[in-house]
Amino acid sequence: MRLAVPFILAFLAAWPAFAQDEPGFFGRLFGTDEAATDEEQGGLLENFIEDNLSGEGRQVSISGFEGALSGRATLDTLTISDDQGDWLTMSDVVLDWNRSALFRGRLEVTELSAAEILLPRLPAPVESTEAPTPEASGFSLPELPVSVAIDTIAANRVAIGQPVFGVES
Repeated sequence: MRLAVPFILAFLAAWPAFAQDEPGFFGRLFGTDEAATDEEQGGLLENFIEDNLSGEGRQVSISGFEGALSGRATLDTLTISDDQGDWLTMSDVVLDWNRSALFRGRLEVTELSAAEILLPRLPAPVESTEAPTPEASGFSLPELPVSVAIDTIAANRVAIGQPVFGVES
């Protein structure tokens, strides 16, 4: 206990520094409005998500991500593009879920919704530089580590381009 007292006092003494106008660690990490700068739009968490979802021939861009530490995450826009441009855009995306259900081996989603989903075309095929493996493997469904329950999936407007179905939606 004697060792903890100086650390607690030092933390309490430094607390006013977190209330300054300069964006702090959590503001930069979670992309709060106060943290948006010209060099770093969106925060570290948005950049982390974009980097991990993007890949060869696919660029993912998100903006307005909020609620990383809550059970209700929202995005202003999510755009997926390739060398030919955007092929999927979603706006006002909401994921309302029960995080504690993961401890019980369940993914419980109350709401998965978007105000608008635009799919003007399908993604361009990625030309792989690697040759496929010659041997065939047996088909099997992947095993999810959790059960999945989704209460509501909704979109106010869905626009699908002619290249997807052959007719304009």
